[in-house]
Amino acid sequence: MRAAQQKTGSFLSMVYSLQLEELFDSVLERVFIHLGPQHGAIFLKDGDGLIRVAVRSSPDSDEDFPESSSLAREVVDKRLAAIVLDTETDTRFAGSESLLDAGVRTLIAAPLLTPDGALGMIVLSSNLASRQFVEQDMELLVVVASATRIFSSRRLIRSRTSLGICAFGRSSRISFS
Repeated sequence: MRAAQQKTGSFLSMVYSLQLEELFDSVLERVFIHLGPQHGAIFLKDGDGLIRVAVRSSPDSDEDFPESSSLAREVVDKRLAAIVLDTETDTRFAGSESLLDAGVRTLIAAPLLTPDGALGMIVLSSNLASRQFVEQDMELLVVVASATRIFSSRRLIRSRTSLGICAFGRSSRISFS
């Protein structure tokens, strides 16, 4: 429990003075340090889909983070965190060709929740057999997602109204349809 509190404190101290894009990049940097995924991304809602606003991959990975509408529906629409121990056997993602084609083996995801719904999600994945996410990893990601949403809400509203959501340079879109 003490280690989780230290990790959360480290995360919270980092987010106070960052701009929105820097915040998302820093969040991924920190979760890579503490959770060791192969890929990570943060997505925000944009109309009927999601737009990727931050992405990070480990140096040994030559692939981009896969985009999955079935994962988006599970996490954002249902407002539920998800842990997938094996994408090949998890019935929620049996038809998710994007995850399977990218070789994603295990993943965790957490929604960026508000009282009105989810603003988006944070997703971490690995296709390495040596990295299996566990329940504690998902719990930590839920705390990180909650803090990220709190610190980004006001900045997100300002950036959407003054700059437009496409101000993020590395954006790509997932459609819910």
